[in-house]
Amino acid sequence: MALPNLSAARDALGLDLAALQSRTGFYRAYARNLEGGRSPAGADPIWERLANPADPWLGPAMIASSYRTAAQYAELFDTRLAVELMLHASRAYLDAGAAFGLFLAAGAMSDEALQQAGGPQELRKLSSGTSGPQVAPPNAASPVQQAYLLLAVAARPVLREQFPGDPQAMLRRLSAYGLEPVGAQGIALERYLDIAQLMLADRTTDRDPEARLPDDLAGTMASHLAAIGRAHAAALHANRRNEHLWRSAAAPGPSSAPMWSPRLSAVHTTLR
Repeated sequence: MALPNLSAARDALGLDLAALQSRTGFYRAYARNLEGGRSPAGADPIWERLANPADPWLGPAMIASSYRTAAQYAELFDTRLAVELMLHASRAYLDAGAAFGLFLAAGAMSDEALQQAGGPQELRKLSSGTSGPQVAPPNAASPVQQAYLLLAVAARPVLREQFPGDPQAMLRRLSAYGLEPVGAQGIALERYLDIAQLMLADRTTDRDPEARLPDDLAGTMASHLAAIGRAHAAALHANRRNEHLWRSAAAPGPSSAPMWSPRLSAVHTTLR
C-alpha cells in the first residue's frame, strides 16, 4: 500500500509526532554534546571515558550512532533533517574508520555531491586501511563492514571508477561468509552480496541514476528486497506488542522506509 505522505505513514505505524520529535532532539543533542566535549580546549569527562587511549574509535562511533538514531526518527516527520543528520553520522563513522560511513554517504548524496565531498578519497583510505583513528574499531575488517564498502562501490559509478581493487574479486572473497548473520534480524550476508552483484552487473543506471533497471535484474532485485522487507515486517510486528512503548517511540525500530538513492534506498536501514 502506497502512503501519500509522512503523516499517513505515522498514522499507519501508530506513532506519535511529538514523541518522534522528542527522540530526534534527544539523540541529536547527545551527539552534539559529545562533539563539544572533544574540542581542542579540553575534553570533558564523558568524552575522556568514551575516547580513552585504548579505544580511540569509540568516541566517534558513539557520535555516529547517536546521529544515525536521530535520523531514523526524523525520517517520519522531516526528510531534509533526516538526510542532514545521516550525513553527520556518515562523517563520524568515517572518523571512526568504519566503512558504514561511506555506505550512508553513497545513499544520501548524488554522484556530484559525493565527488565534491571527497567520497573517492575516503574510499581510497578505507581500501588501504589508513582511515580513522590509529586504533581502528575491532570490526573494521569484518565481512559486514567490507560488505558496506562493496555496496557503496557497486551503487555509485563515481566510487566504482576510483576503487583501487577489483569489486568482483572482493565479492568472491566475501562469499565465503555468505551465511554470516547481519543485523538484529539475522539476515544472511549472502543476500546483500547478491544485491551488490546485481548492481555491479548493471550499466544502465551508470549513465542515468534515475533510469529503471533492466527487467531481468529488477525482478531479481525485487525478490531480494521483498525477503528483507518480510524479515523487518516480522520484527516490526513484534516490537508493536507493547503499545505504550511503541506509540512513544521507545520501542526498537520505529524507522520508516529509507529515502536515499534509487539503488541503495532499500538496503540502507536493513544492513546495519
